[in-house]
Parts: sequence; structure tokens; C-alpha cells
Amino acid sequence: MKRLSFLLASIAIFVVACTPYRPVTIGLIAPLTGPSSAVGIGVRNGFRMAFGESVLKKGVAGHPIQLEIRDDHNDADVGLADIRELDKQGC
Repeated sequence: MKRLSFLLASIAIFVVACTPYRPVTIGLIAPLTGPSSAVGIGVRNGFRMAFGESVLKKGVAGHPIQLEIRDDHNDADVGLADIRELDKQGC
């Protein structure tokens, strides 16, 4: 039983080690233009600072990070369309 457990654990480690790391895409939808642009630009800048250059280059747990930033023009319909598009992309 111990040998079987060890064999299964070894196979699991091998499979995880051989799995290619897919990028993690993180989306932000904010009003970057229009009457609320000051708030949206501040959110975008904070978003970029939170991840920083080093995190974007190194990634997290071997997964590269991609930021997807969208402007919703302070329009709910545009924001909803952006959400649906990012969802289709797996973001």
C-alpha cells in the first residue's frame, strides 16, 4: 500500500511538473474617459502599481500575469459588453 501511495504521488508530481504554465489574465474595467475619468484613471494607476513591474515579469507561482484594462466610457452597456468579452477570453 505504501508503494502504491508513493507511486501515485510521484505520478501526480510528474504531471504537475510537466504541465505548461498558462498566463493568468486579470481584467479591469473602469471609466478612463468621460465625466468619471479621474476616478477611473486613479483606479487603473493603483491597479498597475499593485502588480508592479517585478510581479508582471516574474508572475505568480510560475504563471505569467497579463493585465487586460478596458475603458467603459462611464457607460453601463459598454461595461457589460466588456465583461462578456473578457469572460469569453477566460479572464
